[in-house]
Amino acid sequence: MLLALGSLFLCCLGSSVFGLWAGKAHEFPGEVTGTAWKRTVIQERFTRVTKRGWRNELRSVTARMPVNGTGEVAGVADIRACVSVQRGTRRVPDGTERVCRTKSRKVACGTEEKCRRKDMGNGFMEEVCEDVTKYCRESYEDCQNETRYRREPVYADQCTYDTHEWKPLTRREASGTDDAPRWPELAVGAADRLRREETYTVRLRYEDDGAHEHVLEPEDERTFLVWKKGQGARLTVTNLGTVEKVVPR
Repeated sequence: MLLALGSLFLCCLGSSVFGLWAGKAHEFPGEVTGTAWKRTVIQERFTRVTKRGWRNELRSVTARMPVNGTGEVAGVADIRACVSVQRGTRRVPDGTERVCRTKSRKVACGTEEKCRRKDMGNGFMEEVCEDVTKYCRESYEDCQNETRYRREPVYADQCTYDTHEWKPLTRREASGTDDAPRWPELAVGAADRLRREETYTVRLRYEDDGAHEHVLEPEDERTFLVWKKGQGARLTVTNLGTVEKVVPR
């Protein structure tokens, strides 16, 4: 038993020491070895489509076309071809059943001697002992009748209807390295809109018992333009090699 407790203590101590060591961070000078960006423009068109939906959730609404890519209303029109299909299930009572659960309770199981020290008021103590009831835990089955349930299918009308949604039409991409990002050009019509996507990367090299590379991914153009190829940086790195912070110099 003592050997097992000793092993457990050493294991916990070792884990704590390792955690402290692993979380300790150091600062290293670094340099930007390159930057890259990629921008995508997707032309989407507000297009009439056919869908199916639950009849009780459909309400006829007049569609409205977008103006300069905004202000559109998808609409719901020509609700038709309704068919009753299973939409789900429900629980319904189906008699009763006997259900038993194992529980535990305290019961008297004899007596045991309890002693206490009593102050005699003259500088002496007296030990007073008495028999008290001893309690133990016992298991028992708690049984009762409970409602039994069965599952029944639930049906509802599903219908075909016409509506509108934005659908991708044309995609243009532009990318570069070590230069300022730009958006690709793409002309759109009155019923179209442009959706934009952008990703940025900054590669840094730093020395920590050898050369290491870290890839930084700025969230937007503003934070990306802070970095230039050849620029210095300071990296905060843990003993496990996790880069916690990168600051330009």
